[in-house]
Amino acid sequence: MALPAEACALGASTGTMLFAGTRFAEAVLYPLMRDSIQARWPMFTEPDSGPTRSSLALAGLGYAINQLAVSRVFSAAPDLDLDAHALLPGGIALRGLSNWGGEALDLWTLLMMHHACRHGFGTQVRMRTGQASLPEAMRSQRHWDTMAARGCFVASLNQLYDSLLDDRTMARWVGPTFGAGAPVAGDWLTELIVGSLTAPSYLFWTDPLHSRGVELQTLDEQDRGLPPPRQYAGNNAEPAVASDERAGGVALTAFRRPPRP
Repeated sequence: MALPAEACALGASTGTMLFAGTRFAEAVLYPLMRDSIQARWPMFTEPDSGPTRSSLALAGLGYAINQLAVSRVFSAAPDLDLDAHALLPGGIALRGLSNWGGEALDLWTLLMMHHACRHGFGTQVRMRTGQASLPEAMRSQRHWDTMAARGCFVASLNQLYDSLLDDRTMARWVGPTFGAGAPVAGDWLTELIVGSLTAPSYLFWTDPLHSRGVELQTLDEQDRGLPPPRQYAGNNAEPAVASDERAGGVALTAFRRPPRP
């Protein structure tokens, strides 16, 4: 919640809250596409390792580095010629490929860190793509909550980039100090600011309740007979692999009830 508020306040105060179409695509279209694909073809791992505090911290650092690499590609490959008011197909293609590669690497890094922090580096986790029901997923409040959180996260970070890289902000602020090198200094200071916000936010983005062994299930989901999700506590002392229920596995569930009047 703090990240969108910061990005909005910065954009409004500096007059750099631009590109409404891009923000709509990032906040609505992108998570709608990504989460729909993930719900239809989910990724499974064997063994199925849950997050730990260490794996989340390492994955957050990896995500920040990955974001820096994708940002560098975006800087080197513009997708629009502002002077000619024309789209640049080559830049669009490079940006799309770099973003796809970054998303795939981010998921792979997250799964690898979960596995390594649970089992060490002596074994390799196996990944496969399964099939699931998109209509069933879309009937879950959790699916829409995740989409909203992802959309706000992505749009906020990109708004920060747009605001800080504008000629009216970072380059002007550091101009008296760096002189002719202000644009380059402003560029890297922007990367430092966004990266410092990205890495710690990953710990929240991956759901701190889930990392502590708690998953909220709505009463509606319980009434419809949906099974509670399997749990993993977010510390290295917990079992690394979920046991089969017939072998004595435990599923923890918490329920959200309406507040009392």
